[in-house]
Amino acid sequence: MSKSDPLINMPAANTEGKATVEQRGKVPPGIFIPTLYFAEGLPYTIVNQMSVVFYKNLSATNEFIGIATSFLYIPWMIKFLWAPFIDMYGTRRSWILVSQAVLAALTTSLSALALFPHALEI
Repeated sequence: MSKSDPLINMPAANTEGKATVEQRGKVPPGIFIPTLYFAEGLPYTIVNQMSVVFYKNLSATNEFIGIATSFLYIPWMIKFLWAPFIDMYGTRRSWILVSQAVLAALTTSLSALALFPHALEI
């Protein structure tokens, strides 16, 4: 065998059933699948379930709650349309920072508007 043979650098087979040093530090990739789906579903659930409670506390009608919460599904429905723009323009970090600033401004304005007695009357 020559020195450039890849078999020379391979770890020896372990016949005792114990993990080798290289295998101990590695986490199987399948362990991240449940946490990924939880991380994706948590904001969706919070937005859609908590908005119903929020509107009910403001004494909104069921018709208004149905219409308003239906519009909250739109970002998840059109994700395939806006996701390529995130990859094409700017970095993901800049998109995250801008979206967090926008969400903070919207949350602050929504909470300030909720303090008025007739917040839902248009």
